Amino acid sequence: MEPLDDAPLPTRRWAFDSPIAWMALLLLAIIVLASVAVIDALSPHRDAAQVARSQGEAARTAIGWRPVSPPPDGLLVEVLVATTPFTLSTASGPVAGRAPTPDHLASALAVLAAELHRYPPLFLRRAGFERVVVCEGLRQHDRPIPSLPNVDNTLLLGVSDSVGYLRRLLHHEVFHFVDYADDGQLRPDEPWNSLNPPSFRYGDGGRAMREPGAADPLDPPVPGFVSMYGTSGIEEDKAELFSFLMTDPDLVDRLARADVVLAAKRSELRARLERRGVRLF
Repeated sequence: MEPLDDAPLPTRRWAFDSPIAWMALLLLAIIVLASVAVIDALSPHRDAAQVARSQGEAARTAIGWRPVSPPPDGLLVEVLVATTPFTLSTASGPVAGRAPTPDHLASALAVLAAELHRYPPLFLRRAGFERVVVCEGLRQHDRPIPSLPNVDNTLLLGVSDSVGYLRRLLHHEVFHFVDYADDGQLRPDEPWNSLNPPSFRYGDGGRAMREPGAADPLDPPVPGFVSMYGTSGIEEDKAELFSFLMTDPDLVDRLARADVVLAAKRSELRARLERRGVRLF
């Protein structure tokens, strides 16, 4: 066995002996402490958002809205179905509805799956379109309504009409979300209004035009419009044109060939969507 060496061990030189290394260590510590402070500051907001989501889910469950099972594949939009009669308060007055029949529910789910998949998922999320409630018998101020958008990022969708009408109604309401997300309002919209003839004036809004057939294609057409309902308000004009472009583009093409105002509106609508990075028609 070799004898133990009594010579002193060499002194180890640590990497942090230099001033630069100590400054780097200090900077790292500052970054870590700052990150912890930011996380702590954000935690209440994150917790508040979670509480708000939980409260929203509880409120929807309390009035009888249940998630569809199984959920539609690939949709970022939550699909709920009314299971009991309900009434809720909105900024424009109380709204009531009831559960759809099994046949209407099945047809509506097929329409939702097919039509909402035509949109890029994040396009709908950025528009604030988070969920749709499938129901029937929607009424507001005791008057029948087909649907109601922008209720706490939710679309209330009546589904008792034909599949063809439901397809167009869905796209019409989607555009109301998109339109509102642009600047937090649906009107005024002077760039759009300037496309109309100088003498044209919109009506008193969609709620003032509930006549049967108001949303049907115009025959003979009114220059610049695809349906009489579009003349009721500037927000309805945009949503009606969008819905026809999504469901019957050939009709719009035919009308636009003889209608420079409608052609200009179609171009403007397409340009607005392309500024959002989306081309749908």
